Amino acid sequence: GLVRDLVGGTSALVLVSGLDAKLLRGLSASARRWSIILQIGSVLLVLLFLIPLVLAFQAYRQRNLSFPSICRFEDVWETKFLSTKDAQAEFISAPSAWTASGDGSAGHVHFFPANYPALILDEPVPDWRDFEFFVFEIYSELGTEIDMALRIDDRWHDQTYADRFNHRFSVPPGSSQVRVALADVKVAPQGREMDMAEIYTIVIFAKQPASPFTLWFDNMRLE
Repeated sequence: GLVRDLVGGTSALVLVSGLDAKLLRGLSASARRWSIILQIGSVLLVLLFLIPLVLAFQAYRQRNLSFPSICRFEDVWETKFLSTKDAQAEFISAPSAWTASGDGSAGHVHFFPANYPALILDEPVPDWRDFEFFVFEIYSELGTEIDMALRIDDRWHDQTYADRFNHRFSVPPGSSQVRVALADVKVAPQGREMDMAEIYTIVIFAKQPASPFTLWFDNMRLE
């Protein structure tokens, strides 16, 4: 924040000074050339600091246009909203045996041995009131079933276990689907209802896995 403020303030001063005709007339030809170079540099710096804002705006725009699809694990803009904890995620071609991933690419997530390795999706389109189900597809190349968990928070979540939606599910070998009724999400927090117009975070995680493992995810959506 401080660096941005200093760069912005300095760039503004350079640009303003460059617009002062009296000041420019008082400079030598060499000084005027340096003044022009500094002005161009200031413009470039301002543009450089604007790039992240433009990219963020575009990501939110694409998120809104894609809704009720939440994440297809296809496009660069989706990485703005995805993160991991004690895990690693990448978008790569789905296994050929997985017909449920019809678009070709999927989220390949490697979970490490830790307390709660997780795939995290922040700031989906928040208003889920017009929908009945939260759905996503999973593919496992493991030889045995593995236990996973899903949590959904709204904007007012107080960071306690009881104040969110918690759902445990098992992932069998091969292709499967997780389908959650939003009516259950709404009544999940103790002592209040989930604000279905302000959904804020989706977390898919494992509890203290003894060894690393990998799952594929795709087509996270509302229906």
